Amino acid sequence: MRYRLLLFFALAILVSAAAFSQNSGWKLDSLKLFTNTIASENPDFKKYEANEKLQLLLEKIFSSEEYYKFPYDSLKKIAALTAPDNKFKLLTWGIAKENGTYEYFGYIVFPDNQYGLKKFIKLNDKTLEVLYPETDITDHNKWFGAIYYDIIPCHYQGRKQYTLLGWKGNTTLTTKKVVEILTFRSNGTPVFGKRLFRKNNKATRHIFEFSARTSMLLRYESQTMHTVVRPAKTVRSSYSKKDKKSNKAIAADKKVAAKVKTTRARMIIFDRLSPVDARTSKYMANLEGQYQFYVPETNIYDAFIFENGRWVFVKDVDARNPQPDKKKKFAPPQL
Repeated sequence: MRYRLLLFFALAILVSAAAFSQNSGWKLDSLKLFTNTIASENPDFKKYEANEKLQLLLEKIFSSEEYYKFPYDSLKKIAALTAPDNKFKLLTWGIAKENGTYEYFGYIVFPDNQYGLKKFIKLNDKTLEVLYPETDITDHNKWFGAIYYDIIPCHYQGRKQYTLLGWKGNTTLTTKKVVEILTFRSNGTPVFGKRLFRKNNKATRHIFEFSARTSMLLRYESQTMHTVVRPAKTVRSSYSKKDKKSNKAIAADKKVAAKVKTTRARMIIFDRLSPVDARTSKYMANLEGQYQFYVPETNIYDAFIFENGRWVFVKDVDARNPQPDKKKKFAPPQL
């Protein structure tokens, strides 16, 4: 009898899985069709038509019973992330418009037991309305749109917060990358931006802007950090009047090397950006603030490391030997 019950439950699970797979198959194919239209060389109105159908189908999926198990990560044109603690999924994508600018779209999807009836929240890109993006705190109705490719949990003293790494195509001249802080209110409403950067106490997010002709490294990984515990110094030799009368030779000054502590830690590592004249490939101070000329300096990296609830800026990180990471490397999406 027991064997029959086990066999019955096993068959029920297999039938349920097969039904789910069959039911999700046509939806997945439709989503792929819409995303391919968005990413292809089509007029804006065609892309927006496909995007509207994409959002309608996604919201239909969110209302289904197995919505949280749906294989969103099979959609190559949509960045689908699951929080490491499985508290939410984050779907983001963008439309590259004919004028060279971008518009972003996204959803935060919650499991059934997270916020009751609230299964998803739609993100509305209002980039142009975020007047001070590096210090503003916004929500899902005023989102500083981006395509996110990593979620970093950084809990401190019982407070849950997440750091997002994102790509943000900007114009034909510049591209941006974003370090974004995400928290949630008690009712599940997302809050984007928080003062967690020790380098600038007023900053709520960190934005890198650089030439659209180049690429920039920004990722979370284990790296080597060198901290100067004691700086180098020179100890001058002592020479008294008595030594002078005896014609004693003057001893050479003693040089004491710096004491450096080497540690390995998980950190957000990034290229250091500088303005460079494209004709001479030399740094040009008079190009400061003209981000279409900013490119990564060769093999020079800085980082943010999470300490005591804040992201601390660390200069000159040794990034030659990163720890192997099973995560796929992020490549800018083909929008």
